[in-house]
Amino acid sequence: MEILDYKFDHITDGYNENYTIEEDINDRNTSEKRVKEKDYDPVRLYLKEMSNLPLLSREKELYLAKKIKILSRLLNRRVLIFDYALENFVRILEEVDSESELVQFIETSASKDQNKDEMVEQIRSIAKKIRDTLEINLTDYEKISKKASPKYLKSKILRKILSRNRKAIKDIEALHIRTEIVLPVMRQLVVVLSGVVKFKKKTKGPYHKKESYKKLSTDTNKIKILTIVPIEELERAISSVNSVYDEFVSARKLFSEGNLRLVVSIAKRYRKRGMPFHDLIQEGNMGLMRAIDKYDYRMGFKFSTYATWWIKQAIIRSIDDKARTIRIPVHMTDVVNKTNHVLKTAQRDRERDSQLASIAKDAKIPISEVHRVFRIASHPVSLENPIGEAGETMLEDFIYDKKTESPVYMAHQSLLKEQLQKVLDTLSYREREVIKLRFGVDDGYSHTLEEVGKRFNITRERIRQIETAAIRKLQHPLRSRKLEGFLEGVMTN
Repeated sequence: MEILDYKFDHITDGYNENYTIEEDINDRNTSEKRVKEKDYDPVRLYLKEMSNLPLLSREKELYLAKKIKILSRLLNRRVLIFDYALENFVRILEEVDSESELVQFIETSASKDQNKDEMVEQIRSIAKKIRDTLEINLTDYEKISKKASPKYLKSKILRKILSRNRKAIKDIEALHIRTEIVLPVMRQLVVVLSGVVKFKKKTKGPYHKKESYKKLSTDTNKIKILTIVPIEELERAISSVNSVYDEFVSARKLFSEGNLRLVVSIAKRYRKRGMPFHDLIQEGNMGLMRAIDKYDYRMGFKFSTYATWWIKQAIIRSIDDKARTIRIPVHMTDVVNKTNHVLKTAQRDRERDSQLASIAKDAKIPISEVHRVFRIASHPVSLENPIGEAGETMLEDFIYDKKTESPVYMAHQSLLKEQLQKVLDTLSYREREVIKLRFGVDDGYSHTLEEVGKRFNITRERIRQIETAAIRKLQHPLRSRKLEGFLEGVMTN
């Protein structure tokens, strides 16, 4: 009795057994040349290695697309045959509540042909059906776990469980779920299967003894069903899943390598937009992989035609998000681009008016929005930008800092303070202190007559008389002449 006895002949149309991915990889590896270290340049090395990769012919492109599709369905079946994987996958299906989430789960060709609301209802219905199947499977397991059961009954129960799971897989295939949704489930399954194998080898007790398997119940009930599967079958399942996954990854890699030139040719159009060329290529490659996951060869068009849009979308979105030091919101990007296009057209056509009112009219947006666009679209300039050919000075050296006093002003104030102190020293102690307190010479705070009077314990009138006498003395030419130069500087400013 085999867990993986599943017929896949009906999905292998157009699959050539004599044509292997390993041959392509070996041929390419023998043709690669070692690059000298002195010529090290990441972009140059990448482009040089990329030039050694063969282009895909139309026949080979179709072959790889078909093989990826076959391997993805085969991988789904190898993974979802287990209750543990079905349990985790149903949780993902139950999270689909809207059209936006649906697009992330369903293949492109399937989402185009059906009504979105109907597909959401179909997913909910199938998820409920699978949930019921899992409950029945658990009930069957409980029948043989309560007491020692004969081996034939154990095999019979396992066959029933696998039969129900295969029907559940057919329902899932009718939804056309994307393979990347199953990959996280696959990784969890391999870890769990490996853990169960190690656990069974360690315990080596009858499967029905709760003392041997009570630790498994702390994780999930679906793991307990794996304990009735022979160790050899679990090990074979692990090897099979890993083998199909490795071949699936190899096929995607070959498909992507054959289209790297397309990414570079598209990325060249978006240079000088605030992002390095190698970053544009990287983002384009991410769009390429997204296109491979979504491509359906049955639609009839070439892959390059389909992938171009995804590559452009990935690059443009990256430029919008990362090119600017201060990011512009996505909803404003179109407005900024539209305004810039109108402005460039007006500047190119000299007969047209390039004033804000004309730009707002052509762009069909309010003038206030044009002002806002110009503020948002302006690029910040680093204060550390070098100035001049030698680059010895920076932009910050030419920027006036209002918070820092100029050296000339500081020297002027220092000399004024020195001369003022000399002039005040010619007065008596009481006159000097009254002038300092009344005009805030030391701390900048001007005290009232009453405050100064309290400090000297005399009346306000007496303080006023002392102040008047001191000012009269300061106005004498012998004293005032020393401060005239500073007064002229203040009047001039």
